[in-house]
Amino acid sequence: MHSAAVQVIPGEGAHATFAPRGWRQMALTAWVTANIGHCEIEEVACGRGLELIYEFLLTDPTLRRPDNKPLIGNKHAPEITADALDGDPVALEAVDIFLSIIGAEAGAMALRCLARGGVFIAGGIVPRLLQRVKGGVLLDAFVNRTARERFQYLLQNMPLFVVTNTKVGIIGSREFAKRLVLAI
Repeated sequence: MHSAAVQVIPGEGAHATFAPRGWRQMALTAWVTANIGHCEIEEVACGRGLELIYEFLLTDPTLRRPDNKPLIGNKHAPEITADALDGDPVALEAVDIFLSIIGAEAGAMALRCLARGGVFIAGGIVPRLLQRVKGGVLLDAFVNRTARERFQYLLQNMPLFVVTNTKVGIIGSREFAKRLVLAI
């Protein structure tokens, strides 16, 4: 990017087919496909996606909670997020899978458009999970430590930001409208 202005590139990339990494994500993909019919990135990288990941984990018969509390399905994303922040092991695993998926997709998108100015992750869930984000699972997936070295170097040098301003959508819409008016 040669201009000083930030360029936002709109798209519907989240409706692409999800590319799982590792056996757990492959099993998740099969489970989502069996229940929904197709596993898009959007199905596993949004609020409903966190809920699906949690529900998927509950189908694992080997899953045991150390406190022997019963496992409760059909939780909403805010409940799962809160449980993860409180240290619930199933919610933590769901959150880590969720953050890994977001990190991997952010890294893939960064490579597709060579986002040297940075990648910005916005939404309602990730800012609430900054403690877990700082723990590294999202960043590790973004950099993709299993990728060839030349791509790791590119990704390690691309800034990655989590947008914490809850009004970013309104601010962006206002800026876009101003640009439209000025173009007339």
